[in-house]
Amino acid sequence: MMTIATKESNYRQYQAGCYGTKLRMWESLEALQASGHEAPVSIRYKEPASPFCRYSIPVADLPAAVEEFEARGARRDLMVFGESAPDEFLLIQGEVMRSERHLTLFYSTEKAKMRDALRKGRQADGLEALALLQTYLTPSSYEDLQALFDIYSDPVVEFSAYSITLGEIPGRNTIVWEVRSTY
Repeated sequence: MMTIATKESNYRQYQAGCYGTKLRMWESLEALQASGHEAPVSIRYKEPASPFCRYSIPVADLPAAVEEFEARGARRDLMVFGESAPDEFLLIQGEVMRSERHLTLFYSTEKAKMRDALRKGRQADGLEALALLQTYLTPSSYEDLQALFDIYSDPVVEFSAYSITLGEIPGRNTIVWEVRSTY
């Protein structure tokens, strides 16, 4: 079984498509600008619990946001730029892991950024967690989630599920943002 030891290796796994469908992501501001992408993007940082995270930034405002983060101590090489998720279509988001009760799910159904939504999150265990996942995830997305439990060692899977399909793989409505093991 595989483990994810660092936030940076998590981003590499995401970029490689190891978690299922994904939104586009760029490793640098220059790569994003060269891509011609014009819709809002989010900045995330390759360190756990980082304060350097901002969502839905218009592309024209990115250089100023990067400079602001750098002025506060962020390193540009640890920033990643991702296509913003269509949060208006959120159904459920949270973290799920295997447990002695089969599954433990900490989740929210609020249409808010995950950090904000999970501050008021709820926990479901066992059959309740299973029923929530099977209700909100498409069958293909649910199968992708189960595969992650088989591939990674005791993972905590951070995800968002939407009322639309999205990403690069057809039939999926769920983006897995992280698979955490030891960090």
